[in-house]
Amino acid sequence: MRPARVFRWIVRIFILILTASMSLVSILGGMSAVNILGDSNNIQVPYGSVSFYHTGPLAGWNLTVPFLINNTGYFDLTSFEIGISIEMSYNLSLNEIIFNGNQNFDDIPNGEILVDFFFITGFTKSYPLTGPPSFNCDITASGSYSLNLISFEIHILNYNLI
Repeated sequence: MRPARVFRWIVRIFILILTASMSLVSILGGMSAVNILGDSNNIQVPYGSVSFYHTGPLAGWNLTVPFLINNTGYFDLTSFEIGISIEMSYNLSLNEIIFNGNQNFDDIPNGEILVDFFFITGFTKSYPLTGPPSFNCDITASGSYSLNLISFEIHILNYNLI
């Protein structure tokens, strides 16, 4: 065999291996994403009861939103972020966005469950409270999967927190 022919065969085999490995990663990533997003118990925001504490003006307001993410796939869940926009309703005359922010979390390895809290302390408005307010929010959970080949974003709109 001539050297040019051997070189062509080596290049063809390399391209075949590269194509097969990329296809396998894509198939496993797609199956994992369907596995995670197909079961509503794998992503729960909020997970349990939301707690609201107020001890006076703006600096004394605290809201805690628990969540659960179950990574049942083959790859790590990376760049995981939760964003919350909260609208407070009070005395039927006030509807105003009092918080809009994001919080980043650590990577979630495959097979692991992350149970954590989104802590909200930086409210933009403060009102004297003589009765219980109600909070509606828009929640966005996003992240990357399958070696950052798949990105996802989940929206929960107009959710009644309290």
